[in-house]
Amino acid sequence: MPQPTEVHQLSAPYLNRTGIRLLISRFRLSVVCYLGVGITGMLFSVGDFNDALSGLLVLVVLLLVVAVRSTWDLMVTIADRPDAGRNRRRASADVEKDLADG
Repeated sequence: MPQPTEVHQLSAPYLNRTGIRLLISRFRLSVVCYLGVGITGMLFSVGDFNDALSGLLVLVVLLLVVAVRSTWDLMVTIADRPDAGRNRRRASADVEKDLADG
């Protein structure tokens, strides 16, 4: 039976490829949105305010969705760390100790 470290080593290359693809897709969407903001600025300078504001609304909502997704991924990554539970228990024990002393 393989040890947990062996399983982790076997699955790491797959995770790295998938992670890099995901990272590139996230940054690609953000770059497209920021380029859209630049184009919206050009629309404002030309005087096409209606189209510029409509485009800006779409871009802001899209950037908000990207930010929420990135935040969620960060929280899940932190929660999946193997030492996440130990640090949390250690920190809560320190707080309880400080409260008892104070």
